[in-house]
Amino acid sequence: MLKLRKLYFVLTTLLVLSVVLAACGDATATPATATTAAPVTSATAATTVAATSAAPATTVAATTAAPATSAAATTAPATTAAATTAATGTTTFYDAGGLKVLDPRTSWKTAPAGKKGGNLNLAATTDAKTLHYYLPTDTISFDWLSYIYSAGLVETDIATGLPGPNFRVVTALKVSDDKLTYTYTLKDGIKWSDGKPITSADYVWTNTQALKPENKWPYVDSYAEQIESVTAPDEKTVVFKMKKAEIYAINQTGTEPLPKHIWEGKDWSDGTKNTEIDNPTVVSGPWKLKEWKRGQFITFARNDASTIFPVPYLDTVTIQIVPQTAVQVQKYKAGELDSIAVSATDYDEAKKASNGALLEYYRPSFNFQYIGFNFRKTYLQNVDLRKALAYATPQKDIIDKLLLGLGQPIFSAVPITNFSYNQQTPKYEFSLDKAKQTLTSAGYKLDGGKLKDKSGQELPKLKILYNPDSKVREGIATISQQNFKELGIDIELVPLEFQTYVQQIKKEPFDYDMFILGWQSGADVETFDDVWKAIPSLNSGGWDTEAKKQVVDLYAKARQEFDIEKRKGIMGQIQTLLATDLPYIFLYQGKTVTGVSSKLNYSSLQNNGIGYNLRTDWSIK
Repeated sequence: MLKLRKLYFVLTTLLVLSVVLAACGDATATPATATTAAPVTSATAATTVAATSAAPATTVAATTAAPATSAAATTAPATTAAATTAATGTTTFYDAGGLKVLDPRTSWKTAPAGKKGGNLNLAATTDAKTLHYYLPTDTISFDWLSYIYSAGLVETDIATGLPGPNFRVVTALKVSDDKLTYTYTLKDGIKWSDGKPITSADYVWTNTQALKPENKWPYVDSYAEQIESVTAPDEKTVVFKMKKAEIYAINQTGTEPLPKHIWEGKDWSDGTKNTEIDNPTVVSGPWKLKEWKRGQFITFARNDASTIFPVPYLDTVTIQIVPQTAVQVQKYKAGELDSIAVSATDYDEAKKASNGALLEYYRPSFNFQYIGFNFRKTYLQNVDLRKALAYATPQKDIIDKLLLGLGQPIFSAVPITNFSYNQQTPKYEFSLDKAKQTLTSAGYKLDGGKLKDKSGQELPKLKILYNPDSKVREGIATISQQNFKELGIDIELVPLEFQTYVQQIKKEPFDYDMFILGWQSGADVETFDDVWKAIPSLNSGGWDTEAKKQVVDLYAKARQEFDIEKRKGIMGQIQTLLATDLPYIFLYQGKTVTGVSSKLNYSSLQNNGIGYNLRTDWSIK
């Protein structure tokens, strides 16, 4: 999946707005991903999209969205300017003056107090790309970054997945009546791991660097089009001026600060010139980097100087790189791993573990799988061909047989559990007969077992890319090959390691036709336009139709519509356009399944899993 926008959120501070490319077709690759959220993982990458890579769908972290009542209320304008909180139903809101925003504090939970010491063993299917907060687009990088950076001004509510002020970092947020100015007051006593105070200068400097085009932040477009300026009237105050009023503009204020006193004057992107990029020495989170051996493991040590989150009970957290999820399960059963993200293909085996429990839940964030098209290929620009392929893709069988029922179908970039879901969204229920009829009506003919277009040109063999460490994606590829053959379309399956896979999609000669991937984004579905406009290299291989232009315009309109019902109507139009023009064959959103050892005390299960406190409250019994 992809801010990809925004791509950990994925962590405890999963940013509502994020979108990231999911390395695991159905789940983030580490238990941290499965139990927390992606950069979406931190409040800093709020509007990011991340792509998921490896594991099967069941670990796909996010299938549900915020309850309708909470989603609606979070965007409702404030009626008073009093700096108080007010409860509405089961959700509490903070009155920031010009806007009422969700108050995450009412959902704060911690595990029972434990004893100090011990190491937590986790696993990831792939390595991270970097520990620079403003370079990655993959969920693993953002997941790991969430351990060491915690000073974003925005926090994601663990119950709804929606954003609010990060009261671990700030004491107050004031939003102007025109909703264009966001003023944060920093808490006293928040410090970097070297004891230096975290001040407004860190936020201003970091935003300035991130927004420079030459620094090539993958998500810069979404922020630059919204942020007019970031200033610091004093060392405790950070002021964001926006170019336009939007319902989730708060997300663009959530960028994670880097320590100015350490980074200033250093290279922003070259790790050979700036060792802080992949070996950060000064951080804001409850954990510090201890050791990273690429391709093998990363170890985080307790930050005894942590001031934003409590100092962890555990001494260390070690994340091993274990590409095969089946091997992870065996290590978990043997007690060598303490918590894992469980894929659908490994579900039955993981249930046999006698030394732990499986936790199953749907996240408020949105994590889904799809088959994308390379629109640089002229024959794939024919929407009738894409519709025929959608009819030939058995959603239900994929969910029932490959995911063991641990998922739900999707029909656009809005899950059926979301308040804005449009019941009238076009659906392509599996039918080879309808697929063939669609092709015939569009002038295609089956000649000698080969599909030919109306001009008599035979459709070439199509290449489908996927990452084989996800057995679910491998199964989807195989099913597609079999069913598309019934339409006279030959398919070549091309399995690639995830990072190689993503690079092949992004770079010339673009030698592929379709690809199986996933997106992990936040519960604020109104921000998913980042996928279409902010990351063209991963934008369905270049989807650029008239429908795409309408979709982008409608997203912009939805983000500026504070009337809930009107916004729902706009989102309904978007869903219809996406399902009609089909930039993707939308497949499913998966259920999250996490295995956790019985030797641990851990956070109580919430909608955002069990890692929402960055495992600071976890301990060995």
